Amino acid sequence: MGFVSDQVNAEYQKIDLKAPVAPISRASIDEAIRILRKLKIFHTRDVFLYLSAINLLNAAIKQPEYKKELGYGFIKGKAVLVTRIIITRFKYGNIRYYYASDEKCLYVEVYGVVFSFHNILEDPLIIEEATNAEKIVWPEIRLQRIAMPLFELAKTVYHHSI
Repeated sequence: MGFVSDQVNAEYQKIDLKAPVAPISRASIDEAIRILRKLKIFHTRDVFLYLSAINLLNAAIKQPEYKKELGYGFIKGKAVLVTRIIITRFKYGNIRYYYASDEKCLYVEVYGVVFSFHNILEDPLIIEEATNAEKIVWPEIRLQRIAMPLFELAKTVYHHSI
């Protein structure tokens, strides 16, 4: 484990899984959309911020006030885009990916944090590369439950590069 994954685990331990998901602010949604539209991905910290922004929108779309204005096409499309970038640019880096075709689920692990995306577009590059990658076992941490603190942590990592 590392600092980032320890922080995520600690944050997840704080929440009551029976309680409703904490609301996501309009400002955070706007910021996440901006990141997904403008961030250039060159470093691991960029990938972590990008994935955290996707996770935040994936959590927000489930809230009634955002259901009609956010779209799964945009969110899932960004998951495919970042995975294609990871596959082509981060071959020997510390980012892992795996596609479980039986579950139709894409897993991406950054800093020991496992992001999962169900029902993404089955892109040929992702299918070819990620189905043959080393399997990633989901650690049963529902990142959408901690979308806001995870997004804040990712911004801190991005700006301070730990």
